[in-house]
Amino acid sequence: MKPDYAIRDLVPHADEMLLIDAVEHFEADHLLATYVVPSQGILTGADGRLPAWVGVEIMAQAIAAHVGVRCRLAGAPIPIGVLVGARRLHVNVDAFEPGARLSVDVRRVMEDGKGVGIWTCRIDGDGVRSDAQLSVYEPPDAAAFFERGA
Repeated sequence: MKPDYAIRDLVPHADEMLLIDAVEHFEADHLLATYVVPSQGILTGADGRLPAWVGVEIMAQAIAAHVGVRCRLAGAPIPIGVLVGARRLHVNVDAFEPGARLSVDVRRVMEDGKGVGIWTCRIDGDGVRSDAQLSVYEPPDAAAFFERGA
């Protein structure tokens, strides 16, 4: 299904740190999102290119969007999540070109019921291919988690 939620209502980032433009497709364990690389912003280089390492954050925000859609559909509050690891990261470019339309595919591999989840992620588009497996954590009490310094 294509959910009818604004990204700002799903992902707790703002302005130039919001790195997902739209959710194109949602399933229980899968989300497909899009992002058009801007020509300028706080993460872009002087040449207008977005460093490829930002792809990990793009993937993480797609995971956040998936969790956000699940929570909205269930009428539950959206939790805060933390990226705790990236494994098997492969990227075929060193930067994303301005104007590139990226397709971001995330698939839930597992969740342990205690806040830890593992996702396979892929970014494709305009000659780009990036793959990774990300681990995320949803602390049961986010305020206490951040107050004690993770």
